[in-house]
Amino acid sequence: MKPLWLHITLFLLLCGTLSAQTVISGSVKDTEGEPLPNIQVLAYKAGNRIIVAYAGSDNDGRYSLTVNAEADSLDVATSSLFFEKQTKRIANRSQTVDFTLREEVQELKGVTVRARSIEQKGDTLEYIVGSFVQKQDKSIEDVLKRMPGIEVADDGKITYQGLPIQKFYVEGMDLMGGSYAAVSKNLPHQSVSSVEVYENHQPIKMLEDRISSEQASINIKLAKDVALTGTAKVGLGAWPFLWNVNLTPMLFSGKVQMLAAYRTNNTGDDLTMYTRMLTMQQLQGERPAKLGEELSIKQASTPLFNTNRYLDNQTHLINLNTLFPVSENTTLRVNLYYLNDLRKQSVSQSNTIYLAADTLAYTEQIDNRLRDNQLFGTITLNRNDKAYYLDNKLNFSKAWDNAFGLDVNNGLPVSQTLKTPALSVDNDLRLIIPIGKRLLDFTSYIGYGQTPHSLEVEPGQFANLLNDSLGYAKTIQELNTRQYFADHAVSAIFKAGRFTIRPKAGFLFVQRHITSQLTLSDGEADWQSAMAADAQVWRRNVKPYLTAEVEYKRNRFSAGMDLPLSLQSVTVQSEFDGDQMTKLLFNPSLWSRLKLGNFWTLNASARLSHSIENYDTWMDGYLLTDYQDLVLRKAPLSLSRTVSGSLGVQFKEPFISLNADMRYGLGHTHSENMYRYEVGEGGVSTLQVVSMPNNRFYQTLSGSVKKYFSPIRTSIGLKGNLLDSRGVSLVNGALMNTDAMSYSLSPSVMFKVTDWLNVDYSLNYNKLYSYIDAQKRSRITYWRHFGKVFAFLKRNQTVGLTAEYYRHQGQNYLFVDASYEFSIKQPKLDFEVRWNNIFNSKRYVSYYSGAFSVQETVYILRPMEVLTSVRFRF
Repeated sequence: MKPLWLHITLFLLLCGTLSAQTVISGSVKDTEGEPLPNIQVLAYKAGNRIIVAYAGSDNDGRYSLTVNAEADSLDVATSSLFFEKQTKRIANRSQTVDFTLREEVQELKGVTVRARSIEQKGDTLEYIVGSFVQKQDKSIEDVLKRMPGIEVADDGKITYQGLPIQKFYVEGMDLMGGSYAAVSKNLPHQSVSSVEVYENHQPIKMLEDRISSEQASINIKLAKDVALTGTAKVGLGAWPFLWNVNLTPMLFSGKVQMLAAYRTNNTGDDLTMYTRMLTMQQLQGERPAKLGEELSIKQASTPLFNTNRYLDNQTHLINLNTLFPVSENTTLRVNLYYLNDLRKQSVSQSNTIYLAADTLAYTEQIDNRLRDNQLFGTITLNRNDKAYYLDNKLNFSKAWDNAFGLDVNNGLPVSQTLKTPALSVDNDLRLIIPIGKRLLDFTSYIGYGQTPHSLEVEPGQFANLLNDSLGYAKTIQELNTRQYFADHAVSAIFKAGRFTIRPKAGFLFVQRHITSQLTLSDGEADWQSAMAADAQVWRRNVKPYLTAEVEYKRNRFSAGMDLPLSLQSVTVQSEFDGDQMTKLLFNPSLWSRLKLGNFWTLNASARLSHSIENYDTWMDGYLLTDYQDLVLRKAPLSLSRTVSGSLGVQFKEPFISLNADMRYGLGHTHSENMYRYEVGEGGVSTLQVVSMPNNRFYQTLSGSVKKYFSPIRTSIGLKGNLLDSRGVSLVNGALMNTDAMSYSLSPSVMFKVTDWLNVDYSLNYNKLYSYIDAQKRSRITYWRHFGKVFAFLKRNQTVGLTAEYYRHQGQNYLFVDASYEFSIKQPKLDFEVRWNNIFNSKRYVSYYSGAFSVQETVYILRPMEVLTSVRFRF
């Protein structure tokens, strides 16, 4: 038994230790009551600058620190680059100490230093999210829109310095594989501490310092202790019954990431944006174009207009994404989608077709029901480290799409029924392994696709050509396409001084089998027209190729060239006719990039390309592509040539939050074939590919500038674009020189007026001209104003007002929405009431200008609606 004095001593030591421990906890908020994450809280002995304890505030602004120090009093202080430093002297006992901090200019040794919103470390820019947030912001996408150099389109596509990003990471991992809108639109900004932009990002680690890139990537850095996040929203409304549901939980835990989403609405929100590939990645070879787009029903052009004002939909989207390790350096990613989308269109359209010596006009009333029913996904196995690179993507897609349309053309009704089922599966492999000091790069793509499509039109069309001018009940066009596609290549990558050299050899094989059947029917009997007999067509493309990529780097200058040489043999064959062409093609390209100082970057590129024309569309016999167009694409194979180039300049100054860019591009294409249009009453036309040399030319100039003022949290931007395209058109036997010119200017401001009032405003001005034989045929002018006002009545109440004003061709349109939001901090709930289309505007007119035509389209709009919803942040 231990002696009694030892027990007493241990007890006293324990009591002394416990009595010496002081637990200090509390919260850190800004002057508006919002929690501040990542604020350092430091404890000192009173009058002493030696730190005895410290902690950082979490995502809710909470902190806790334990002090073991013999002192009567303590100094507890905050430390942050972006907020004032505050110190409180307290008694050395456990207690709660709260801080309320304001943004402030810091004075250090006579030098004025303002807290910076952007930090630069080499080729990485770090945007501090807390410096750009406004009270009305919900997702990280809302905050990205204020960051200099970054633009976010309506469909969620992110560009940096005018170019689409090539990767969207969360904590350095690519969960979505390019379809990142589900993350950017649903990740609460409170879950994010900073956004990193990797400039000139090379995503393959083995190729770093070997092959450069002009594109940037974005990495989302989560706030401390964030693992489970995301958004849940349920909304119900009336006039008629409305619903809008969004359940998007996300898990970011260590090396495992997951996102599962169910979205459904009939409120005009276009959910297909969540399925689109938004990044722009360099392909390692040719890839097949999407099959099955030859047949269609007549649809109205997409207007320059807010989609949810006119889209009449009932949409369901299920999306499952997971990324997890299968070994120490290898991950498996699964991205699955199921889409069921019903869209209704109801528009009236006035069409004007300009002929060489006349003008043709007709009207249409278009009523469509479009149903997309699709299951698709990608399974990706990836290893990416300095020793080894493997990326294998297995893609699959199955569609059961269909559509029905009723088009009243100049008072005559035409019904259309379209069925477009499709099946595709492909595998895309890339493997890079080291061999001594060289790298061996192997790529392999194999794919199969099938599209058995059909189009039925009532009454029968083109009777003068297909049925000796005798009317009949129905035209049935069936088109079945099967495609096999393979592209395999191997290349070596090695360095020679300042040069990186990549010789490559590959082989491409493509074969398509197309069966076309055009059937006429009187309701009792079916028959084939003598002018459009059944056709079976085989298209084959065999191309062995060699290429050499050379890149030179020295300090701030880099340049490169791509020298591809291919022997392309193309064959098109039917039961009765065919054509063949074999050409040795050389398609070189050059590029260069120069960094001037710390702020300026210059870019230049040039390219010469040759391609065999009419191979992808060659058909023996007429094809009814829609009820107005009967097409004959049986023309000799020919060679086209395109010369293009671009110049660009970028400026960025992180310290003053200023980014700007400007790009100029031009191109010239020479072709041996062109379309001959024979247009008749009601816009009915026959199209035929004919041998006739022609030239097309375009030039474009675009630029943008964006400045963020951190002290007043205000962002100002300006974008502009100019496009000029020229060519020739052959219409009703007359050859016409066509010229289309457009330019746009778009200023914007996101302004924090006061602590309780924020204002966003943007203007989009567009002007379009069309000329035929140097005579102006049309001029279309668009003025589009967008305004948002957010008033914060109390800390947890927001009133919003959204206004859109359009002026087109002398016609004015005003749309106004209002909203009221009530927020509860715990359990992070937002209750919202929205009143859309307050003035119950019923129509909107849009204009479209083609090479020799103009369309005026009147859209039927969604009525006045009231929607209540509750939103929850995970």
